[in-house]
Amino acid sequence: MMIFCALCYAFAVSVSSSLYVLLAESILPVILLCRKKFPLPYILKLNVINALMVITLALTWPDLREGLMMGMVIAWRVNIIYVVFAALVFPLGLGAVYSLAMPEKFRVLVILTVRGIFILRDSLDSALVSAKLRAPDAGLMMRLKIFAYVLGSVLIRSANRSERMTQAVELRGGFKGFMQDRKGEAAC
Repeated sequence: MMIFCALCYAFAVSVSSSLYVLLAESILPVILLCRKKFPLPYILKLNVINALMVITLALTWPDLREGLMMGMVIAWRVNIIYVVFAALVFPLGLGAVYSLAMPEKFRVLVILTVRGIFILRDSLDSALVSAKLRAPDAGLMMRLKIFAYVLGSVLIRSANRSERMTQAVELRGGFKGFMQDRKGEAAC
């Protein structure tokens, strides 16, 4: 039920066009921020990405002021949605996937996708740390090139990994081979 409520709230936030409605929708995230402890680095990382998005919109929009305002509204919406999901959905973990009324194939795809995201993040982080250790005095352009090379390499490896994962699922009987009972436990 919390997932459904969070999705409905995210939809309402994303379609609201009035500034007053966004102010009213900001009340719940403020309450959640006061009641629960959120890890500050995650919110800071999100706002760094939001700042890059605002700058990009401001520079690419036909009118600089309108682009800046649109970027600020989008960043505000992203922060609202993130706080609501972080407070209501993230604590449920992957076990919440089994409580949803959805086909078994979709559940397996969601679990494999989330696992793939974590693997992708870990391999990207380790490759970037390795690059920093090998070239600590690299200039800005060299750092950008290194990041592009590392990101491309990690994406190619993750594509190969997902292909192998697909082959493993097919070799084990496809999604019909992953038979489970209603509680989410593997059937013997």
